[in-house]
Amino acid sequence: MWFMVYLLVNKESCAIFERGSLILELTSDHQQRMFRSPHTFSFRRFDIAAERKDLIKDYAKAFGAVGVQLGLNASYLDAARELIRWYGRLPQYSQETLRLTNRTKALRDVIKRATDPVSLLAVDMPRVVMAGKGKDDSSFPDLLAKSLTELGMAYRRLQDEVSFSMAQAFEITGPLKALRSQLQEECADTAQSLAEVDLKAFIMRCSDITLTDDKWMDSIASVVVHRPLDIWKDSDAPIFTESVLELCGRYKRWLRVAMRKGEFERQAQRFVGVTLTLPSGEEAAMLLTSDHETKIMANSLLETLTKQVGGNLNLAASALAQALLQLQQGSTEHVENELSDEQRTAG
Repeated sequence: MWFMVYLLVNKESCAIFERGSLILELTSDHQQRMFRSPHTFSFRRFDIAAERKDLIKDYAKAFGAVGVQLGLNASYLDAARELIRWYGRLPQYSQETLRLTNRTKALRDVIKRATDPVSLLAVDMPRVVMAGKGKDDSSFPDLLAKSLTELGMAYRRLQDEVSFSMAQAFEITGPLKALRSQLQEECADTAQSLAEVDLKAFIMRCSDITLTDDKWMDSIASVVVHRPLDIWKDSDAPIFTESVLELCGRYKRWLRVAMRKGEFERQAQRFVGVTLTLPSGEEAAMLLTSDHETKIMANSLLETLTKQVGGNLNLAASALAQALLQLQQGSTEHVENELSDEQRTAG
């Protein structure tokens, strides 16, 4: 009992470990386990007067870069607790991804394995942060802040990658807000008419405006990769990009057929359907994006072409058709396969 009172009174200077792991906050559950199995617990008292206050100031500066407040009078134990709390709030993806610089990965490893606050802050972290330091004048707190920021932003970078993959697949430019708004306008009504289960689920998630941006991307990730975004592995990102391109290709082929039937005209306003007759006699259909940027380019191209043909519209049309044909014949194997799929869908 007196030992427990001592720990509670000196909690600012006493670190308590259970099976080698630092306890951030001593709870009643910890106390009960301590009474039942005292051999699984250990503690260490830190001499605050002997601590390096300059190093604490460095940590206070570096932690501030990721929103962790540390008082200048804090102890090593206080600093370690705040750091471990911050790390524990990171998504699982951030705690496991290898898409980080070597310095940041090494820093994350020592935080993961930390059992001794003094060793962590006074030895391990300075060692890995300053290892391989170049000839620049970057100080320890600056390098530490840079690595902590990189680690803290790892999940945000993944979200940006997901957003970019979606925008590329649907050929929509602009921020995430513009992407979601455009998808809601185009996909909300069409989703119910889709027969393929996976494509329907994907399009329905794309048009959902009830979710926050983070929840929306998590929803899309769960449908496409069958794994919430925060627990992705590094290998899931390229799988997502490829899968979204494939789903969007199928959706565009379906939409092109619907356009031929006169359906969903409002949703298809952003697209232009073009059918080419190849020298072999086969037809290749393309569904192309038509937006403000492409219209500007088209006007510029048409103005130049009109001057070159001397106002002969038939010659201009022939030149454009020939150019499209050459573009189609020179396309990549991926695009050629997609066009072949479109022919089968139309048939």
